[in-house]
Amino acid sequence: MIECYSNVVDTKRKCELLDVVRSTIYYKSKPTQNNDVVVLNEIRDIYQEWPFYGYRRIHVELRKRGFEVNHKRVKRLLDFAGIKAIYPTKKTTIRDLQLWWTPNRGQF
Repeated sequence: MIECYSNVVDTKRKCELLDVVRSTIYYKSKPTQNNDVVVLNEIRDIYQEWPFYGYRRIHVELRKRGFEVNHKRVKRLLDFAGIKAIYPTKKTTIRDLQLWWTPNRGQF
C-alpha cells in the first residue's frame, strides 16, 4: 500500500515507480446502499400488479409510495433483476416455413 502523506518521496514518484495510476491511490469506494433490496422488492410488487410498466412509470409509482429514488437507479435495478415490460412488438420477419419448403426443393 502506498502512503499518501509521507515526506520522503512524493506520491507522483511512488506511482511512477510502482506503475500505478494516481487516481487509484485517492479513490475511496462508496458504501453499498442497504435499501436496494427493499426498493427491488417494491419494484417486484409493482411489476406483479402492472407488468406493462417500464422504468419511467415504475419510477413514478415508487415516488408515490414514498421512495426517494432516481430513474437511473430504477433502471439499474430492473436490469439487475431481469425485469422487462410486457408490450406488443412488430412481427414482420416471422415467416411460415411450410410455404417455402417442399420435398422437391430440398432444405434450407
